[in-house]
Amino acid sequence: MSDSQNSQDSGSDSAAIRALSALRSLNQLDLQPSPYLVARIKAGLMSDMNRVSARGWLRYFWPAVSAALACALVVVLSARSEHPNEEIASYVVGQDYLIRVDIRSVHQTDVAYAEIVLQDENLQFSSQQFADVKELRKLVIEWQQLTDKQYLPIVVQGLKAGTSQVTVNFYDKNNNVILTKEMPLSFKGKNI
Repeated sequence: MSDSQNSQDSGSDSAAIRALSALRSLNQLDLQPSPYLVARIKAGLMSDMNRVSARGWLRYFWPAVSAALACALVVVLSARSEHPNEEIASYVVGQDYLIRVDIRSVHQTDVAYAEIVLQDENLQFSSQQFADVKELRKLVIEWQQLTDKQYLPIVVQGLKAGTSQVTVNFYDKNNNVILTKEMPLSFKGKNI
């Protein structure tokens, strides 16, 4: 190294030493902030804390309200889809009507047979092929005949004005009821 570089290094070192000694001397002084400045700083911190807590409350308020409204909407929509047609279907007395029972959800269970029951004397089964079916109050259908179907077709005819009900019971191999579907019907017109 040359002498000029050494003198620059020693000069910068001496400047650093002087700066350090000045900082040490400031450390020994007993400096206190102005009492007015302390009060202003405390007031500023308190107002910042109040603003943050107020914003924090609002930060949770609107998401909570939206979540509650979303839950209420889900409940209302699921209740509607569970009972989409709460009104009783209305038919004319003396005419044949096809009722389709959705059995897609039943295919996943161990069903052995389905039993269709007419709940009162106001209804009768109807068929052009089998005339004697009109006298029956209940039909039993083996499940193997329905495995590839999505709907169970039932043809009924109302005999009198008023309400009636068709019930379909699904049984397992032990003759236990797995599922029951009820269909209320209303007939209007002149009695047969």
